[in-house]
Amino acid sequence: MKLSANKECCKDLGVFATKADSTKWNIRKLLLESGYPPTNLFIDASHSSHIGANASDDAAGNLSRQLVVSLGARIVLRENLDIARGLINNSFGTIHEINWHGSNWEYGPLNPRETTPDCLYVTFDRYSGRPDWVDDKGHPLIPLFTSLRQFHYDGHNCERSQFPISAAFGITAYKAQGITTLPAGKVASASNSS
Repeated sequence: MKLSANKECCKDLGVFATKADSTKWNIRKLLLESGYPPTNLFIDASHSSHIGANASDDAAGNLSRQLVVSLGARIVLRENLDIARGLINNSFGTIHEINWHGSNWEYGPLNPRETTPDCLYVTFDRYSGRPDWVDDKGHPLIPLFTSLRQFHYDGHNCERSQFPISAAFGITAYKAQGITTLPAGKVASASNSS
């Protein structure tokens, strides 16, 4: 089973003073303005223990406890995947497809709202490698799979598995400092982010 995007949405990038304002903006863009309300998915991370589930995204190596994704959503990569081809931490891209392997015949058809996708296909703005797959416009589609982070939290060894991305409609000014070229968009502040 797969969901495919046929258009991009919400390309404006907001830059915010705080992570809370950036998160609020990202959720607003995904839930209210994406144009794809039926395909907004909430993807919960899997954890080795309930203790690790309480860890912040930062404590768990930049893997989110819960992602909200949508076809056409702008994302930012949270780890280096292929430095030589431009798939590095803070690379911007757009979700093009969301794939699941299919039904579990023993238990019946899968429910995409309750089952973690196996793969997200993303078109990255600055990918420079040879593509194995392309979208209908010839842009390379890069498959993203979940990543595993091992970390120490509250005196325990923990693990979190999640897709290594974050929504990228809004970022903090701190995160924007290391970016060579920002996509065209607008700069927002806490006063105009609501």
